[in-house]
Amino acid sequence: MVSDLDVAWPTVDPGSPTARECLARAAALSVEARALSKRRDMEAAASLHLLAAELRREAGAWASCAENYRALVHHHLRCQDLTRAATYARKLLFVTERSSDQKERLEACLLAAAVFVEARLVASAAGAAAKAAKVVASFPDPKSRARLAALFERIGQLAVVPPAPVTGPGCDCGEARGCIVCHEGDDGIPDEFQVQIPRMPLDRHGSPRNSWGSAELSGIEAMMELPGPAGECRNWVGVSVEGGRYRIVMVPNRSARAMRAAREILEAARAAPKGTGFPPATVIQVVCALDAFINAVGFFLARSGGESWGSAIPPYVRKPDRSRFEHKPLQTRWSVVGQGMFGPQWEAERLESLGKLTELRNSLVHSRGEAERIALPLEPPIGMLVGLDAVAKPWAAPQPWADRIVTPALAEWSIGLGEGLIAAFRNSWHAECREEVRASLMSDAEARRILAGR
Repeated sequence: MVSDLDVAWPTVDPGSPTARECLARAAALSVEARALSKRRDMEAAASLHLLAAELRREAGAWASCAENYRALVHHHLRCQDLTRAATYARKLLFVTERSSDQKERLEACLLAAAVFVEARLVASAAGAAAKAAKVVASFPDPKSRARLAALFERIGQLAVVPPAPVTGPGCDCGEARGCIVCHEGDDGIPDEFQVQIPRMPLDRHGSPRNSWGSAELSGIEAMMELPGPAGECRNWVGVSVEGGRYRIVMVPNRSARAMRAAREILEAARAAPKGTGFPPATVIQVVCALDAFINAVGFFLARSGGESWGSAIPPYVRKPDRSRFEHKPLQTRWSVVGQGMFGPQWEAERLESLGKLTELRNSLVHSRGEAERIALPLEPPIGMLVGLDAVAKPWAAPQPWADRIVTPALAEWSIGLGEGLIAAFRNSWHAECREEVRASLMSDAEARRILAGR
């Protein structure tokens, strides 16, 4: 029997061979495999189909693997190797999942369901048949409908029969609990389509860099990366280790997402300057971005226990239970962390403006604020207007204060304040890192000088 382990697989790297060469070779192998099948040399044909599928997968042409996986399913069915037939049926379902060819998709689902029925895999058979039913609904075909009806009848018959007890090894390779090579992920993705990274740079804790699941310093290094030419990324991409396998993981950069939303809303506010809906939404998104950023910093402070982050940071910030930190006012969180790490005068003016911005946001969201007369003659300005009218000139009365003060100009000021605070934090963090490196180098040089003098 041919299996995934019977062939020494090549891997595609940017140098040799190229993806185009791999695809050309895979196409030639598939043609040769079909010729061998016609000559009834099934084992040789299956080996070539297996190699062609691997080449196509490595080149990224997943959809074209369907031809090879379909042939392998039929081969193992003929050999009555239902375990391998079911394995390749799952792979066939995966690579045809997004196929634009409805007939190909339908045939894959029907074939997989039939294989699962033969292997007495009731749940898998029902899932494949349900997928086939969805395709049939938009692709009427009497023969396919009849096949599907017969499959559902057989699935119903199997469902009332208790499954046979599982004995022996849990994996073809003999491992009782399965292994990485034969493993299929909980999300249904076949093993060969899961990300495998043989070598990853490790941080000083021995964990993969930028891993959000294990190392606090590597995570904050990703968070402190400066935006590229296209702006700040919407997601952080890192690596986690699950069951001995490296997996790519993605964490939403909520701060960047909120700030991008604020900029998009600002453009709408500029296009409709007299509108009263867009500027307040911009202010709210900016505060969300600042909230998300400083909470993420607090997360890493708590994970690291506050070591080397500055003795001026309050102890409650460094505790793993961050509820006390996250419930503090936004201006307080920024002050205790920023000024605790970078000095008592760090961004004092911006932090004072942050207090005004937060008060405005709370007034807009929580209906806080003083009442005012909007009919002439006006009363003296309320405190909110006094604090912000120097930032952006409000609209003329009579209007409610929230509509007068939250103008496109003030929305633009709020974005500048938010982006400025985040950029200042990152720049200060990098400056601290450079200073630590410089001090370390000077210390090493001094040690070498002393040793040389001896």
